[in-house]
Amino acid sequence: MSDEVITVYTSDDCIESQQMIRYLDELGIVYIEKSVSEDRRNLKQLQAKNIYSTPALIYGDKIVLGFLKDKIDRLIKKA
Repeated sequence: MSDEVITVYTSDDCIESQQMIRYLDELGIVYIEKSVSEDRRNLKQLQAKNIYSTPALIYGDKIVLGFLKDKIDRLIKKA
């Protein structure tokens, strides 16, 4: 992987957020989790990117919205 950091925006009651975190953990991927439920600043950061749903995985200029394993796999393989 490159030096860029993967950031995952999650919310507490979102099943897809939990699935994404579990999947990244299974793959051994290092990431920063930012909960929009626990910290409203994280929600504002996400909204500043015109994103209004979770989970949202951001890696450089690439974004994966929702728990889409195929897209996550392609993104990680390119990293």
